[in-house]
Parts: sequence; structure tokens; C-alpha cells
Amino acid sequence: MPGDRGNPVAHLFWSRSKDLFAGVAASFMSIAYGLSFSALIFAAPLTPWLAYGIAATFIASAASAAIMASRSSLPFAIAGPTAPPLR
Repeated sequence: MPGDRGNPVAHLFWSRSKDLFAGVAASFMSIAYGLSFSALIFAAPLTPWLAYGIAATFIASAASAAIMASRSSLPFAIAGPTAPPLR
């Protein structure tokens, strides 16, 4: 049974699998935002530099996540690009 208190190994596995799933979900969202922002910024006249834009977006996302992870007082915080608010 997931999260069984009687078996410490099962409990550890269950808690680690939830952390892993959250990390994978956050990674997919960061990749999706990075690709969409790059595609929007490097549209029609800037299309030849789209690959550089994608690389720059991923490097900036990785750098901001690393800085947030190392300097934050919240160990569970995840940094990444966010969508602008809708009006």
C-alpha cells in the first residue's frame, strides 16, 4: 500500500516517487514555456536565429532555477518562466 507506515522502505520509496513526479512535471512545463516563448520572440523576421533563441531560453531557465535552488530559503521552490498575466 502506498505510504504504508509499517514499512520504512515503502514509505521512503513513495515519498521519493512523489518528488520525482513533481520534478518531471515542472521540467515539462519549463520546456513547454521555453519553446513557446522562443517561438513567439523569434517569429517571422528572426526565424534564422530561432535555434539560438531556444538555446538561450533553456540556458536562462537552467541558470535561474540553479540560482533559486541554491539561494532560496524555501528548499521546495522551483524557479522557471511564467506566462504573463491576462488582462
